[in-house]
Amino acid sequence: MLTVTNSLGSHTLEQLDFVEAHLTPEANFSFLVDEKTVYFSNSSIGGTYYNWDFGDGNTSQAVNPVHEYTSAGTYDVALTTGNLNCGSAIAYQVYLEPSATGEVGQTMQMLIYPNPAKEFFTVYLPRNGRPATKLRLLDSMGRTCQVLDFQEDSMEVEMLGYSPGVYFIEISSNEGTVISKLVKL
Repeated sequence: MLTVTNSLGSHTLEQLDFVEAHLTPEANFSFLVDEKTVYFSNSSIGGTYYNWDFGDGNTSQAVNPVHEYTSAGTYDVALTTGNLNCGSAIAYQVYLEPSATGEVGQTMQMLIYPNPAKEFFTVYLPRNGRPATKLRLLDSMGRTCQVLDFQEDSMEVEMLGYSPGVYFIEISSNEGTVISKLVKL
């Protein structure tokens, strides 16, 4: 709508559907790691196409892909989205812990309860003369949240202040490492 006014009066011109506005796309995603399988959840806004680069040489155009990695490690996963007018991209690091199903996992058995947990969880690991042991709590992106010395058969770990989601508990000693998944409600 345009209104022109002068000393003789005013005149208004109105045109409907004259300007067409398009959303500027905004790329974003989250993910859930289950051993070497990663479930990606696309939360992008305004995109009409999606290009994923999983950081291991594989790609996808699916909206919410599931990708199986062949080995543990850290991968830079990028999502590019866009529409006819412009595009947007974002990348996150996906951290895949080494598998806990090998020989070490059979010699160091741990129990985590409750799982899912709210404010606290307990890790039970019989010491059986085991040397110094470390407990490391990692978020789903592989970032270290806590590192604790594990000195008894069981240890209560506080989760207050942590966001709901998937976490990993890594217990390591000179005997090796065992990893387990924990869900925080």
